[in-house]
Amino acid sequence: MFRGRNEGILQLSLNADPQFEEPPKESYCEQIIMDHLGLRLNNAPADSWRKGVVSWTWRIKVLMHLETELMGTVRETRGR
Repeated sequence: MFRGRNEGILQLSLNADPQFEEPPKESYCEQIIMDHLGLRLNNAPADSWRKGVVSWTWRIKVLMHLETELMGTVRETRGR
């Protein structure tokens, strides 16, 4: 599978089962992102969109990190 992925024949990725997903929660890291960007949510028309973008961005970052770590661990385990 890893060879196929590296040669562009296969695509491996993590996909959580929506049945077991919890609703998104605001994390401390989302607040850090909002502080860094200077976002203040004051019930303005675009605030729900901004909050959604920050949440989505953080989830994608976490998912990419988890996928990289998992694939690295599997590769190390396979090599033993």
